[in-house]
Amino acid sequence: MKPDRDDERLEAWLQQFELRAPRPLPGKPRPQARRPAVAIAALAAMVLIAISLMTWRGRMKSPGPQQATQQPAQTPAGDEISFAQLSRIARQEPEKLDSHLDRLSAKLLPDVRSGEGVLNRLSRE
Repeated sequence: MKPDRDDERLEAWLQQFELRAPRPLPGKPRPQARRPAVAIAALAAMVLIAISLMTWRGRMKSPGPQQATQQPAQTPAGDEISFAQLSRIARQEPEKLDSHLDRLSAKLLPDVRSGEGVLNRLSRE
């Protein structure tokens, strides 16, 4: 046999084959009808969670009927020391901020002239 003749026979044999897409591997068939049901159930759960969160946040923001009718009691100056409350006073009544801070400092800060207190103990150490 000549090499050229062998090549021609090989090429003729290879031309008998046709290109095709491969078949899927054998195995269990997946149920296609179950997928949409799972997706619909997951979507319904997400919508239910979103609605319940919005409802819960709405209840937390809006005061109830009892809270709306009651006026907040005026707290003593020594109890009102949060930064939010001080910034509210600074925005609404800036002329009263200094007097408010003076009242707070007199009640909250230690008296450095007294013989007792933390500052006196610290100065001894």
